[in-house]
Amino acid sequence: MNILRCKSTDEAAQQAFRLRYKVFAAERGYGAEEKDHEFSSSRDIVDDYAHIYVAIKDGEVIATVRTIYSRDCDFRKVIPGEVAEAWKIEAFLETFPDALAAASQFAILPQYRGSLAAALIMSKIYSDLLDDDIDFLFSICSTYLIEFYSHIGFQVYSPTYADDVGFTTPIISVVRDWRHLEAIKSPTLKQLAKRKLCTGEHPSVAWFHDTYGDKLNAFVSDHTEVTLNKMLALGASPETSDYGQVSIFQSMSAEDITDITAAGKLFNVAAGQHILQTMQQDDEMYVVVEGEVLERRLDGELPSFRLSQGQVLGEVGLFTGTIRSTDFIAVTDVQLASISRQRLERLMKTKPELSCRLLFNLARIQSLKLIRANQDMLALYLNL
Repeated sequence: MNILRCKSTDEAAQQAFRLRYKVFAAERGYGAEEKDHEFSSSRDIVDDYAHIYVAIKDGEVIATVRTIYSRDCDFRKVIPGEVAEAWKIEAFLETFPDALAAASQFAILPQYRGSLAAALIMSKIYSDLLDDDIDFLFSICSTYLIEFYSHIGFQVYSPTYADDVGFTTPIISVVRDWRHLEAIKSPTLKQLAKRKLCTGEHPSVAWFHDTYGDKLNAFVSDHTEVTLNKMLALGASPETSDYGQVSIFQSMSAEDITDITAAGKLFNVAAGQHILQTMQQDDEMYVVVEGEVLERRLDGELPSFRLSQGQVLGEVGLFTGTIRSTDFIAVTDVQLASISRQRLERLMKTKPELSCRLLFNLARIQSLKLIRANQDMLALYLNL
């Protein structure tokens, strides 16, 4: 497998744009404004400034990602406002104006997901960042990919937010933070070691930890025994036939809950923030571990109601990946556990009996929601 860095005008980049189309537009259904249907290609103006990375196997581009540097383009113009705000980009531009990079448009063919392709591309990117004197690499990812990016060396320093794709997490790699890379056993550490950079503390690392060190565990965290016990208690609560009062963890053991949630993360969302919103499109589901969430349907035409501990949101997207039709907003500060479609598919292969119980609980939850929706629609019709 070869890893290349090229410009947007190169033939390898054209293959990368076609791969993006296949993954983002055809498979996932978003990025419509960037699609060229005639050539089955997906690109945008940012590619004119970008380094396009491709993994090539047997003459075929199987994975791609791009990076842009702050010294090559104006981040304030090419990065969407909500992303720049999530990244806190202004503080970085003021202090390290020519030492920033942003990565985006990561796409990989389905049959190579879980292979070395992604890791090899990231290793090449990291090597180039060091050679090009880049101090910080920004990106965003879906919640189910945080574990993967964390292993590489990315950290969460800013709140997860809702965008037009889904629940999105800003992440950053502090390129010369060798102590962090060593602690997590990141495969990128060898690039620093090869350059004899695993000593002392680079000014960018000191600045980052002084500025954001207290926020590194504030927004996303791993499951602990405390949260496991909370979810176990939810599953042990008495069953009722009332809407939403069946827990996804109903009648499950601590081991069961660990198997279901182990690959995911816990997310802290501040009161008033959107979690999911109408017209988003993703395939993850979330369990309320703490706090309350408002479900608002049809712009308020149907009654809104609150989800509490043990209830789920986004389960339709888990199965279908279709556009969201409901807004979910944190009423209080909320802690959520994520469950991805990828996790469910793995469970179906490795724990079929547990998967059946999980799916049965979800079916009951959906049935109760359908009954409630039918009642509300009938009441709305009778009042017209």
